[in-house]
Amino acid sequence: MEPKVLAEMGRLMAEGKPFAVVTVVGRKGSSPRDLGAKMLVLPDGSTIGSIGGGCIESSAVNEALEVLRTRQPKLIELDLVEESRGGVGMECGGTVRLYIEPILPPPKLLIVGGGHVGRELAELGKRNGFQVTVVDPALDPSEFQGVKVLQKPIEQAAREIEVDENTFVVIASRHKGDEEALKALSGSRARYVGWLASRTRIQMTFERLVRDGVSKEWLERVHAPVGLDIGAETPAEIAVSIMAEIIKVLRRPDASGRSLRDMRS
Repeated sequence: MEPKVLAEMGRLMAEGKPFAVVTVVGRKGSSPRDLGAKMLVLPDGSTIGSIGGGCIESSAVNEALEVLRTRQPKLIELDLVEESRGGVGMECGGTVRLYIEPILPPPKLLIVGGGHVGRELAELGKRNGFQVTVVDPALDPSEFQGVKVLQKPIEQAAREIEVDENTFVVIASRHKGDEEALKALSGSRARYVGWLASRTRIQMTFERLVRDGVSKEWLERVHAPVGLDIGAETPAEIAVSIMAEIIKVLRRPDASGRSLRDMRS
């Protein structure tokens, strides 16, 4: 591997940045690069390193962006011939096989509210590999081990936390600051925002937020009421239903959430 590519991989991983690695794992006939050549693809489509330039890299970038979106690796084969002959628009005449692998930092779980549900959810988040942050000005840090605790209002915390596409937010503040939390997070790039509240409160609050200028389109993305319908009643059960919904969004948004027994194999 080229030293520059290796160094950049180390830097991106240390900074917790997502990227995809495209590796030449097979070739037949004439192709621009040898086996083992690597290229890194960032979420904005920029690249580091090369697997041959031109149309082969353009095709690889498109596939890598899809891999980053689905979080699933992929093996593809490209014909290095003209497009009129079904290839990628090159004249090498051979074929190249590429393995594209996503390198993703741990997902981040931001919990607004340190009550009973928040504590249970923080524990589930840790067990499922999330980097957990709990925000609540009134919480007791001793009740949250192994997670980041911010004893401050969400309006202030939101200015200090990087809320990106890798962030999952749950507002479980027991109506103390939940409206402020929604305002502070409105328009954020969070992959998931869930709010623990009754349907009546959700409707009334959303109407006020829209009047205050919060985007209706953004509010429609909020999972409220939060969680999957499993009949949860206790804080621990509610946390399970929320984590189940988060995992669904993380792993396979199109999953039905139905009982596996009732689904066809």
